[in-house]
Amino acid sequence: MLRATRIRWPVWKNWQIRWFVRRYGVDMSEACATSQLAYPDFNAFFTRALKPELRPICEGLDCVACPADGTLSQAATVCDGSLLQVKGIHYSLATLLGGDDALAERSQKWADLEYVRILYLAATTMQCEVEAVLSVLLEAGEVPEYEAVKAKVRPAEPGACPEVHVQAPDLSVYDALLAHTGVEA
Repeated sequence: MLRATRIRWPVWKNWQIRWFVRRYGVDMSEACATSQLAYPDFNAFFTRALKPELRPICEGLDCVACPADGTLSQAATVCDGSLLQVKGIHYSLATLLGGDDALAERSQKWADLEYVRILYLAATTMQCEVEAVLSVLLEAGEVPEYEAVKAKVRPAEPGACPEVHVQAPDLSVYDALLAHTGVEA
């Protein structure tokens, strides 16, 4: 899937982007580059920069910002070693940390904060990279703390909004074709 999202062949990447925009109702006016054609591949579109004024991030120690551009449907704290995670199902912290009870016990104190910080990291970089780093840390018996995960994940640098200049198409070849076939333009 990773390769398919990085194909730069215009026919393929434009089809992917158009389909996604239609399927999920993406409002392109919120993006820095509003033209679907401005993105070199689907991944660039998927990780597009949004206009900063549309998603202000709260500041201060007493506020929480959600790292995803979506709807937060549930939130909970780790209580008695479990967390309400998805569709009302409770998961043990040990399960979320790869089945390691000792790791879960050491993680109990920081679990809420670290979990949210790692989710933010996954949303601002590539989720698959964060998942791979978490697996490596868990296999090594290390606590997957945010700083350790962040150090191993290639952070995405937010770029400036690209300037897009769309040139007027040269339709002279098309006009010549029409004239050759006898159809009026």
